[in-house]
Amino acid sequence: MSNDELIGTNQFVCDPVYLGFAEDVTDSNRFRLRSHFMPLGKIGGKPSWLSYRPLPTAADLTCSNCQKTMCFLLQMYATRPHDPEHAFHRALFVFVCREPSCSQTNVASNFKVFRCQLPRVNEFYRSDRAYDPDVDGDVEPDEPVEKFTQLCEMCGCEATKKCARCELRWYCSKEHQAAHWKLAHKAECAVEGLKARVEFDNPIVFPEFGIGIDLEERDIEDFDDSDDDCNAAEDEDEGTEAARMAEYRRFLVEQQQQPTGGIDDTDVDEIEETNRDVRFKRFNRIIQENPDQILRYQRGGEPLWATDTAPVPTSIPDCELCGASRQFEAQLTSRLLPLIGVDAVGLSIDWATVAVFTCSASCAIPDHGYAPEFVVKQDFQ
Repeated sequence: MSNDELIGTNQFVCDPVYLGFAEDVTDSNRFRLRSHFMPLGKIGGKPSWLSYRPLPTAADLTCSNCQKTMCFLLQMYATRPHDPEHAFHRALFVFVCREPSCSQTNVASNFKVFRCQLPRVNEFYRSDRAYDPDVDGDVEPDEPVEKFTQLCEMCGCEATKKCARCELRWYCSKEHQAAHWKLAHKAECAVEGLKARVEFDNPIVFPEFGIGIDLEERDIEDFDDSDDDCNAAEDEDEGTEAARMAEYRRFLVEQQQQPTGGIDDTDVDEIEETNRDVRFKRFNRIIQENPDQILRYQRGGEPLWATDTAPVPTSIPDCELCGASRQFEAQLTSRLLPLIGVDAVGLSIDWATVAVFTCSASCAIPDHGYAPEFVVKQDFQ
């Protein structure tokens, strides 16, 4: 993620690990997450699309398991100085299916990730500078998205259907149109002119947060899982190891009071009994340095795999567009689960970590659209 000031204040020379943390948003500052402010990232709500056209189609966003529309989970602005000119702006968009039955152990078929890029000079944004919400305030975009496409009132994705009565509200599917009719549009549609929208709680989208970015202060090699480190871990006295597990249990209990997502007490018992799970020990130590992290970012780096009990891919498919190899770019942690309200153990979607691999060349995307990338999901067993 391009941020020269952050880079300048840290010991890293290359390939730093960026950490993402959820930030609360209020009605008064929600405008900061709109597309023309180029937010570093956001969780939930509706997507703040980078390119306004062409957007992912309804078919692109259909879950391959249940055939229902997937839900926008998270986006991150992810460019750096030596990216090609066609990727002056660059962002990743993550979608997930909300159906618990589609969340299969160590299978990422309920996730989709799209890469989007734009050159500096494009039809959507000014090229001289980005809008700064602290300086410019809540200004309207130079080119509103409605000039290029219509968005669904419920999910914010590409809309191809509109209300036959007023012809002013658009939807991606009949299901979302029916949901909006019951929640708000039945009252709106009877009003001549339809200028004001009826406010309503939207059950289709996840709760909305901003994403704040910081750098991991400790070098990842401090936690290296080499033979020496593994041997050292095995040589730890029982009291030290017990103290670590007790600390981790306390963290999980605190999250359960929200309640937690991802790991329950039984999971910890099973992991604790797996003394040879070196990856989990390393994962636990690193995550506990910054337990509220929801995102880890290190383009071209290595994923922080969560456990030895889940498979690690031996190969990653090359980019379908250009044939270049894919590289690791980012991963999500289970800290996201309680934030988005899908934390009922055994009754909701779940993951230990979700790793995203993207085209190493950041190749050009036809018509500046959205290119699918590769996802790996690990679960605790």
